[in-house]
Amino acid sequence: MPLASGISTGIALYRRSGNLAMVDFMFWRVLLTAFGALYFADGLLSVLDEVFPSAHLNGPRNQVAWIALWASLAVYLLLPWFGRLPYWILLPPTLYLLWISFVGVFPLDLCLEGGFWAAWMQLVLGTLCLIQVYWFSGWQAPSPVWLVPNPNAAAPPFRWVRLLGFAALNIALLPIALACAIAGSITAFVNLGTEGYARISWDGVYLQERHFVREADGKEIRLIGMMHIADGQFFDATWQSIRSGAGRNPIVLLEGVTDRRAPVSRAQGKKSGYSNIARLLGLSDQSASPLGLAVTSAMDGDTVVDGIPLRRADVDISDFSPLTLDWVDKMRDFMQTQSWPELTRFLIEDFLTEEKSEVIEAVWYDIHDHRNGVLIAAMNDALTTHDCIMIPWGALHMPAFQEEIAKSGFFLTSSHRRPAIRFWTSP
Repeated sequence: MPLASGISTGIALYRRSGNLAMVDFMFWRVLLTAFGALYFADGLLSVLDEVFPSAHLNGPRNQVAWIALWASLAVYLLLPWFGRLPYWILLPPTLYLLWISFVGVFPLDLCLEGGFWAAWMQLVLGTLCLIQVYWFSGWQAPSPVWLVPNPNAAAPPFRWVRLLGFAALNIALLPIALACAIAGSITAFVNLGTEGYARISWDGVYLQERHFVREADGKEIRLIGMMHIADGQFFDATWQSIRSGAGRNPIVLLEGVTDRRAPVSRAQGKKSGYSNIARLLGLSDQSASPLGLAVTSAMDGDTVVDGIPLRRADVDISDFSPLTLDWVDKMRDFMQTQSWPELTRFLIEDFLTEEKSEVIEAVWYDIHDHRNGVLIAAMNDALTTHDCIMIPWGALHMPAFQEEIAKSGFFLTSSHRRPAIRFWTSP
C-alpha cells in the first residue's frame, strides 16, 4: 500500500539519519503545509475584511493573525537550524509578516493605501507558498506521500554556513528595520492621525481639502488641511482656491493664537515664527504668503481681504495652562535655532527626552481639544449668518471638525489633494 510504503521510507530515513530525520518527517510536509494554509487563511481574511468592512470579520481576522504571527516567528527562528527547511518557500512570507507586524507597513504605505495592499500582498505570498509547498512536498505525485520527507533531499540537517548567513542577514536588516520603524511611526501618525487630511507619500507631503454640503439648506463647509511650513506654491495655491471657490455669502474662519494677554516676562524677546526652521529645511513660512498676510490682518478683528470676509476663530496664549505655557516657551526657543547642529542639540536635549504624562495631557488639551472647541463654536455661530464656511486649519484638527459637521447633516461631496512639500523637486 502507498501509505505503508511511505511509512517504511520514513522509518528507513530515521534509522539512517537519526532524530533529525524524524524532525524532517514532521516538518517537511505536515508543518510546512499547515503553515502555508494558515498564512493563506490569514491573508484571505485580511483581504475580505478590507474589502467588506461591514462583514464584521475583524475579530476572526485578529485571532488568525495572532496565530499566524507566532507561527511565522517560530518558523523563522527554526530556518537556520534545519537545513532541509526550504529557504525559498519560507523566508519571504515569514520575513514579510514579521516586518509588517513589528515594523509596520512602511515603506509600502508611501506608495499605496498601506493596510489594504499589505493584506493583498500577504494573500499573494500565501498563495505562492501553498503552490510551492504543493510541488515541493510531493502532493503532485500519484501516491499519497505527503506525510513522508522527500527521500531525494540531499541537504544536510545542519550547516554552519546557513546559520552564519542567516545571522548576517538579520544583522544587516536590524538598522534598516529600526529606521523604517521610526519613519513608519511618523508616517502612520500623520496619515492616520489626520484621517487622510495630511499624507506622507514617496514623493512628498500632501494636504487635502474636503467640500461638505447640507442638503436641508444648501450650506457649504470647506475643510482645508494646512501646515505652517511648506513649499511657497502650496500657500499661494491654497489662497487662490479660497478666493476662487468661495460660494455665496462666504466667510473664512482662521487659525491663529494671539499673545496679547500673556505676561511680558514670558513673551519678551521671543518670537514664535517658523521662518528660521523653514529656512533650514529649504521651505517657506506661511506668514510671508498671501494667506499668512490675510491671517495677520484678521488678528485685530473681522476684516475683508480680496472681497472675502475673514474671522479669527482661535484662543489667546493666556488661555493655556502653566504646563502648556512652559512648553510654548520651549517651542519658541526651538523656532529660533539658526543651524543644523543647534537644531540637532535641541531635538536631543529637549524633545527626545521623555515628557511627564501630565505635561503631554495638558499640552494636547490646550493645543488641540480646547482650540477645537473654540473653532466649532465659531463655526456654528457663522452658520447662522453665512452660507459658505471655509476653514483652513492644521490637518490634525480636521477629523474633529469633520465629525462635528457630520452631526449637523453635512455630507462629503468632493475632495482635492494638493502637494505641500515635494521631496524630489525644488520649491
